Amino acid sequence: MKAKNNITAKSQIKKSGEDFKQAGKNIASWTHHAVDAWDKLLWSRIPNSQNKIINWIKNNLIKILIPVAMITWWWIKSADYLFENDNKDKKEITIEEKWNSDEVMYVYTWDYTKFQNKKITKHAPLTKYYLWLNINNKKDINTWDTLVINPSKTLHDMREKKIIEYWRKTMKELDKIDVSKMTESEIEHFRIQYPVDATYLFVVKPYVNWKINKTQISLDEFIQMSEKTIRKTEIDIENYDGWLNWNKEKLLNIFKSEISWTSIVAYAMTELCENKADWELNKQLFDMLLQNTWTEFLAMIPAIYDPKTSYGAYQFTEYALYDTPNEKRWASKVNKYIKNKKDRIPGSVIDLNDIESQTKAAYMFASYNFAFALTNLNNEETTSLLSYYKKNPKFFWNNITQLVAMCHHRPADNKNLKLWIQDDFKKNIYDYGHAKSYGKASNSNYEALQ
Repeated sequence: MKAKNNITAKSQIKKSGEDFKQAGKNIASWTHHAVDAWDKLLWSRIPNSQNKIINWIKNNLIKILIPVAMITWWWIKSADYLFENDNKDKKEITIEEKWNSDEVMYVYTWDYTKFQNKKITKHAPLTKYYLWLNINNKKDINTWDTLVINPSKTLHDMREKKIIEYWRKTMKELDKIDVSKMTESEIEHFRIQYPVDATYLFVVKPYVNWKINKTQISLDEFIQMSEKTIRKTEIDIENYDGWLNWNKEKLLNIFKSEISWTSIVAYAMTELCENKADWELNKQLFDMLLQNTWTEFLAMIPAIYDPKTSYGAYQFTEYALYDTPNEKRWASKVNKYIKNKKDRIPGSVIDLNDIESQTKAAYMFASYNFAFALTNLNNEETTSLLSYYKKNPKFFWNNITQLVAMCHHRPADNKNLKLWIQDDFKKNIYDYGHAKSYGKASNSNYEALQ
């Protein structure tokens, strides 16, 4: 079928070339007659000569040169057109042979206007990875009208950067390991000794090798899907009260039941999108990734700035998720309140390898951090916060979104809730914390998603 299409395309090109030739002949004929009268008038003003050669030149030169020039011009254009289209056809075939059509994606910037001739600065390496730009280029790079991305290669390259920089290994060593030949005890030992390598081999490599299904959705669909996940999780952990009582417990229940996934998605955008000021660009980039690299790509993006196992849409580390017989941390403390064990999230960051489990974990971690922040309040401050929520729900959630992001990045920033109340809610919560840029960016992203 493809061969037939190529033949049809070439015959159309050939026909277009013949049309050009015929047009060239017509133009030459018309030009010849048009200049005839002008030619006689021009030469009548030149003194007559008895020389036959001069007379011949006088009577025929312009009538010959102009049509010849026109014919030559049209023939050149015809040849250029045929060569250009024939060459273009060959280029397309070469691309098909060089790349797997499922692997390389072509993204047109008219769908994402923020990326039309967009300058990707040297300070945005993550964005360069996403858009498959030259990561070794230390200068700013401007985008083209069409972006060519390769999610499989991008994930491999990001993993390679992390492993080489922090673990002094090469990906060739890891790519040679055949996990199918490992015994269960060998796998367990490998996971404990080399968690970053294990994450690549058991989680990322199946994606890189195209052995898992891909889920393509829009940003709006992603938010809706995530909203369903947290509402179900909310019901599953309804007995979790954060060891609070009275108004503090009431505020925690408000948080668990009313926080929208927009707040958490805003934080995910902050974590994965480097532009901390342009929320519309972040929104378009996040949508572009969801629709062209799929949710599985977001679930596997490594944290390239630290040696930890952390990866995924929310970049969890063992300080946010940790579950052993001897100790449970943060989100894992909430996880034990899930009534049905099969609905609980994994105890290890390595196994937190899909969007649904990461979504659950983010909701649990946010709930825990808010509960922990409430423990620092006295009765007067708690009453004041509850009153503020009732009078100013919009600004309440804007600021709680900031708090979620800041505590996700730096749990110690839970104290900002108390400082915000003590200052009579005059400023944004991010003004009081160390992770200020995260809170500020999440606030902008949150407002963009509203």
